[in-house]
Amino acid sequence: MFDLFSDPRPYLPDHRIWRKLLLIILDAEHKEISLLLQKRLWTIRSIGTVIQWSTNDVKLVPLIEPYGVISPSDGGWPDKQFFDEMAATYLKPYAFTVRQLLETAYREAIE
Repeated sequence: MFDLFSDPRPYLPDHRIWRKLLLIILDAEHKEISLLLQKRLWTIRSIGTVIQWSTNDVKLVPLIEPYGVISPSDGGWPDKQFFDEMAATYLKPYAFTVRQLLETAYREAIE
């Protein structure tokens, strides 16, 4: 069993944000959706996804194979198209909630 509260890629630079995200997600109002999103976000992180913040936008960005932060076996997404398809299928129906969670996690992680 995987620990869904732990960042599966703690060596990436946005580790503090992911750690916060995976913890606060279950504070959401709808517990079933929260658990579902926690599993989905944990999975995309484990494959290779980072959170990027710009002036007024926060987004999930795929790490494309071969990424190899620590070693060549780190891997990542096969290509951006596959990431986009998975995000559209599994996260887009909850886009508003995901955005709120990302923004909250980012703000709390940098405090």
